[in-house]
Amino acid sequence: MDQNQLLDCLQKLSAAQLEELIFRLGIPPELLPGRAPIETAIAIIRFISQQERLADLEAYLTRASAKAPPPAGGPSAGGAPAVEVELKVPAGIAAQAVEVRIKILFLGASPSDQVRLALGTEVRAIDRNLRESAAGRRFDLVQEWAVRARDLQTVLLRYRPQIVHFSGHGSRVGELCFEDDAGLARTVAVSTIARLFEVLGKDIRCVVLNACYSQVQAEAIRDHVDCVVGMTDFIDDPAAVAFASSFYLALGYGESAKAAFDLGCNQIDLSGLTGASLPILLHRPAVDPATVKVGPGGGVSRDR
Repeated sequence: MDQNQLLDCLQKLSAAQLEELIFRLGIPPELLPGRAPIETAIAIIRFISQQERLADLEAYLTRASAKAPPPAGGPSAGGAPAVEVELKVPAGIAAQAVEVRIKILFLGASPSDQVRLALGTEVRAIDRNLRESAAGRRFDLVQEWAVRARDLQTVLLRYRPQIVHFSGHGSRVGELCFEDDAGLARTVAVSTIARLFEVLGKDIRCVVLNACYSQVQAEAIRDHVDCVVGMTDFIDDPAAVAFASSFYLALGYGESAKAAFDLGCNQIDLSGLTGASLPILLHRPAVDPATVKVGPGGGVSRDR
């Protein structure tokens, strides 16, 4: 089905069918405006497009159409064929329906018993550069602060991000440092975080671990997402902020993950800082990061 046909079918669903569709396809009700039918239909298509599950939506609508009774006064067996009427949707609305949103989940942890990090400076720089980029409006920067290890499953399931960005401390053995209930440091085994992304990494295209010594964790994640950025050693706040701000600026202008990574490293040098050699870009064996794009020009895509 094309976009007009999907909009048409969605608006013809009964209230019960619409409720069933929302439940079966796992659409968060809070994302639906609950006003005019066409606005609800657009919101559903936008969410399903972002999840790359249009085939599931079409399959449900096809089944629902097959079960629907003929309209009152409609043709009976042997009667005149139904006349198909094409739904005309204004160009602006149609474009809005197919626009894919890119969700970045920023996870910040700066335990009170560790050196305080400039996480606020980092996320402001990322947000500013995304807003200034050509397609920044298509990125949603979601922030979770004082993250505890047990929060990770919840936020990944809730937001279903395409990019996960962790900013915080890392131990010398490569473990990421989260907060406990008292706000103190708690490290998590590398294998535990790797297992999390093995289960929930299907829709995640890129992970950025902006933390010291995070290469070990990045190596453990690389088989479960397309691209992972880690740090090979200690990296200070100014260099970490310079890298992250430029990395997302490049993504916002449609550059590949590889180009964004290279520009992030270059920005450290351009800023007169040390540490340009510390970030490392890893990827799945079958993936070329120079062809992975997470941004404008096709939404979440891999170039061919």
